Amino acid sequence: MKPALVAVVNWPVAARYLSFASPLASLFSRVSIGTQLSDFEAELSRCDGSPVVALVQASASADVIKAFIEAGSRDGGVCAAQLAGSGSPAVSRLVWIHTLYAGLDWFHWEAAFLANYSHRLPPFSNARGVYSAMLAEHVLLSILYFNRQVTKLQQLRSGRVWNRFPSPCCDVQTVGIVGYGDIGRIVAQRVKGGLNVKRIMATKRSQPASGEAMYVDDLGVHVLAGGDRSHLKQLVEQCDVIVAAMPKTPETRHAIDQECLDWIAAAGRRPIFVNIGRGSTVDEVALAAALQGGGVFRGAAIDVFDVEPLPQDSPLWSVPDDRLLLTSHNADISTTSEEDAMEHFSALASRVVEHGELPPYLVSLGRGY
Repeated sequence: MKPALVAVVNWPVAARYLSFASPLASLFSRVSIGTQLSDFEAELSRCDGSPVVALVQASASADVIKAFIEAGSRDGGVCAAQLAGSGSPAVSRLVWIHTLYAGLDWFHWEAAFLANYSHRLPPFSNARGVYSAMLAEHVLLSILYFNRQVTKLQQLRSGRVWNRFPSPCCDVQTVGIVGYGDIGRIVAQRVKGGLNVKRIMATKRSQPASGEAMYVDDLGVHVLAGGDRSHLKQLVEQCDVIVAAMPKTPETRHAIDQECLDWIAAAGRRPIFVNIGRGSTVDEVALAAALQGGGVFRGAAIDVFDVEPLPQDSPLWSVPDDRLLLTSHNADISTTSEEDAMEHFSALASRVVEHGELPPYLVSLGRGY
């Protein structure tokens, strides 16, 4: 039985990909597109046991998913039992959920829902890999922005001053990546191939099957695995560039805190700091103070913030341009990113619907990524 598709999306490009008789729409028995819960009442009311795939991106996505999960427990689970082949009320018609974003924190799940229903969710995939190349390019921009002292160059030009001065070269620098997932690996590939950096280090929570806490991977990256706080200390003390690429989880909140900044200051390397992960992973007040002082970092490039849009009273707005490259969480947005995300979903949908194969990477609400 072909599944139905409920698409909680507001991207115009998504509507085009899901238009009548399109290759993607033809994979499904029917397609419902909307931006709020009421747009899916007809599909929610069906009691024919037909499976449902949820494509989510708009703000009402969490409400729609919750409604389908709870519908599986209504009336003693009658609708759910038709699909499950049993009287269990723990099964919903949802067979697969896919988000067009890479992160999960935008769902704003209620704690009670997570406690009661997270174990009932079907396989859940994300746009892993879709935005990684753009983020890696932003890292290269950030490194060169401070290495080549772009603000100084602009000031000299504005003042019509001819002044030749030296700049650090990337091939003598060590880059450290805090959070070595898919994005981190693409960053490693780009800084190695594009900037020919001397050495790359990285930290990650998971360990290889061998159980090694320290190893060199296929890209030549020196990986510190296992999530030990001492690994972060080792990395920041040895690096000329520190790239934060961590997801938003309780464990990563303020991973870059005052203690970490003290380690960096004591090492005396004055690295470049780049955050392309989540703003919650950095203590922004402590970072702003460190940047204002000028003694801890040569500069920082921050694209993500704990509260977005960044509040007008944030101390980060007052940091001089030669110490901070501040962007409005747009490092991952390309002119084709929405099309790329839909193409990614189309490929996965063909795999799931036509061949019965799960996506190669599934996210976990408990893990947060």
